[in-house]
Amino acid sequence: MERIMSNKNVFFFPNKLPSSHEQFIRQAVFNSGINNKFILNDNVEQLEKRICQKTGAAAAIAVHSGTGAISVALRGLGVKQGDEVITQGFCCQPVASEIINLGAKPVFTDIDSDTMVMDANLIESRITKKTKAILPAHLFSNMVDMKHVNSIAKKYSLKVLEDACVQQ
Repeated sequence: MERIMSNKNVFFFPNKLPSSHEQFIRQAVFNSGINNKFILNDNVEQLEKRICQKTGAAAAIAVHSGTGAISVALRGLGVKQGDEVITQGFCCQPVASEIINLGAKPVFTDIDSDTMVMDANLIESRITKKTKAILPAHLFSNMVDMKHVNSIAKKYSLKVLEDACVQQ
């Protein structure tokens, strides 16, 4: 197989950025670089407040990645060692890894072969007395049947955490 190499540069930001955005980004990067609160700076706090205002949420936590979001959310749901979290077998690796990192056990359910996302009809057969939560992942612009997932969660008093990181 022939390997094709390109001399084209790939930039961190699009090269056709509106000038107002470019100025904002340059200033934000500069301010973060000279601030002694490089990671948890005022911009993050302002972003979290704006998210709460826009969504009506009581709190928001900005994180570095989808993996970080799953970790924080699972902890927020109270998932701990010995718990079980039902998730789909076909998914990105961090979903199961973050469950395991908390000492909990991922319990895999199959996907619907047409949509490639969790088959909500299979969830109830996976529930045990150790089940704490259901973690469906929406993939490739296909959504899990959340009405069905939420009705099962309500019936069994389980928490639901939706993962929508792999969308197109």
